[in-house]
Amino acid sequence: MKNKVFISYAHKDMEAVSKIADVLENKIDCDLWFDKKLHGGEEYFSIIADRILDCEHFIFVVSPNSVVSDWCIKELEFAMSEKKKIIAVWLEDFSPPPRVRLVISNTHYLKNYELNENDFAKNMAEALHSSYYELFKGEAENKLSEMQSESEKYFISPDDKKRINLLLKAEENQDFLTCFEGENAVVLGLAYEMGVGVERNIVKADFYYHIAAYKGNLDGEYLMLSLGLSEGTVEKVSTINRMNELAEAGSMKALVYWGDEVYLGNWGMEANKTKAYKWFRIAADKGDPVAKYFLGYGYRKGETERKDYVIAWMYFSEAAQQNFPRAYRQIAFMYEKGELVEQDKDKAREYFKKAIDCGDLFTENFVGNMEYDEKNFETAYSCYLKAAKYVRENNLPKASPFYNLGWCYEHGHGVESNTEKAIELYLEGAAKRGGTNCKKRVVFLINELEDEAKKVEKLKEASTLDCRYAEYYLAKHYEKCADVKGEQNQTSLEWLEKGADKGCIYCIEELMSYYSWVFGAKKFESREKSINNFSLFFSLLDRSENSKILETFKEGSTLYQYYYVYGVELDIDVEGQKPDKAMALYYYKKCLESEYAYKYFLKVVNNGSKFAQREASVIYYSDVVHSEEILDLCFDCFDSAFAKSSDEERTKAAKALIEGYNLIIDFYHTQKNLHSQRAEKINKCKSRIAKLVEK
Repeated sequence: MKNKVFISYAHKDMEAVSKIADVLENKIDCDLWFDKKLHGGEEYFSIIADRILDCEHFIFVVSPNSVVSDWCIKELEFAMSEKKKIIAVWLEDFSPPPRVRLVISNTHYLKNYELNENDFAKNMAEALHSSYYELFKGEAENKLSEMQSESEKYFISPDDKKRINLLLKAEENQDFLTCFEGENAVVLGLAYEMGVGVERNIVKADFYYHIAAYKGNLDGEYLMLSLGLSEGTVEKVSTINRMNELAEAGSMKALVYWGDEVYLGNWGMEANKTKAYKWFRIAADKGDPVAKYFLGYGYRKGETERKDYVIAWMYFSEAAQQNFPRAYRQIAFMYEKGELVEQDKDKAREYFKKAIDCGDLFTENFVGNMEYDEKNFETAYSCYLKAAKYVRENNLPKASPFYNLGWCYEHGHGVESNTEKAIELYLEGAAKRGGTNCKKRVVFLINELEDEAKKVEKLKEASTLDCRYAEYYLAKHYEKCADVKGEQNQTSLEWLEKGADKGCIYCIEELMSYYSWVFGAKKFESREKSINNFSLFFSLLDRSENSKILETFKEGSTLYQYYYVYGVELDIDVEGQKPDKAMALYYYKKCLESEYAYKYFLKVVNNGSKFAQREASVIYYSDVVHSEEILDLCFDCFDSAFAKSSDEERTKAAKALIEGYNLIIDFYHTQKNLHSQRAEKINKCKSRIAKLVEK
């Protein structure tokens, strides 16, 4: 069966989009839809919504034109709210507005401007067959996994370190015949890039890599290109293509370290674990300890063709024997958890110590976790301190020691309780990549500070580190402690806007209420802002980080209230006369199909009835067709909405619906020149009234 694909784009980009569509239809064989197929007089918004719901994949063409198009953004956010598999196709390299970046941050990225037609088709085909839950962030160029070495970009064994010392002496003695030999030039380049035995010097590292590459050493070429990629001195697309070629050609460094980049989906690539593990296996078969470690990890976690603790143990044991310290750590984990071997905490400690003795001092963090679980808090605290020191000294992207230390200070475990110290440690961890737990914890702790000035200072620091809810609590602070109320409320609003741009659900929720005329804001003054915030709210609500908030909204019926209010906001626009009736019906339906439908049923009926009035009111205007659509929706949902209600509630709802249908009948009777379907419509309304009377 063909993939059903919807393309959202700005019409100014039609020429480029037509080429993309041609690839999708002719090279990938997709069932493609985009709005060039609409014809005059069709119900545009209804068709758009139906098509998005019907598609499996949603392609958003990212361009300076599309990111400022209200309809493109609405389509994107609607697709996200309906959990469609989204692929962002970039027409050029630029920075879109925060709202767009926020929504497409967890989607496939395809940079059309960097790819020829064949590569674009290949990458698109792979994207169309990826699971929604396997997507990686497009801007993941520096993302680290548990697999990567924390201490060094490249693993340098004790034997290599001895060789470095000898080669540095040869360099000092100007023995260039030795230094410029291909393999030796690679080792000297690593010494200067990593600062092993000599002061770090990127220029000299590149010098030696260049010589090795010139002499045909594939590892030298890979290391030269990798350094250029990191430093931004090489053309990205051609370099990435060459990296892949070097791995396929058998460069050990490319097989291992470029394999790790491919595993993670760095540099804008799609993550490809299958290819990465294929390369790791080749390198492992040639004896590389890091590749063995990676393969062992894959078998332990079940990321290879199967989970196999025996094979994992074999690879970890071989890598450990070759002095790769983190292999000892993995063996310790297997003893700690009882994987393959009998669970043995003492053995786990023994192997953790071996990793530490080999220089992997970050392992102190995991020893600390074991001690903490056994309530040896002082020992745990001491271990966390050592791990944190190691991270600081080596400028590593690891946050967990700071989180663990912060927890100890917060709860007085192994050290005297100190909230301010805990906050400092959480903030230090939040500045690290992977500091998600620190970011979550620190804001709530800051908010408990009694010193308002210090609270604001720390919340602002947390905001700069993108800690969740920092902007929300700052907004609440300025809202409640106003010396000059107008100024403080404006500051509060500014913080809410900043938080919304970062995807803070609570900030977006506050702005929904602030701008919505249904909630009491000045009528229609900020309808566009209101709709934008509702749209963003629903597109982000189903993300995993908001799962608990979603459940809370569902339990308290707040979610269904927002469905109703958003429906009204979409339905009515007196000033611009741009209501979105199809989407309004969609959200009315979501509200009326919920277990709380009885709470909003009469309100929806009342809205529908007002559209059947013969003279426009201040807010509503005559639209009998739309009135009929709304009342028919209510009729279809009547039984489910009042399945558990009292007879009195059912009767009241039925009467309101009957009154609405009578308004429609009255409207049709007064129209002299209606089309021939008038009698049919009147009879349908009468039939529905009769059924409601029976109920």
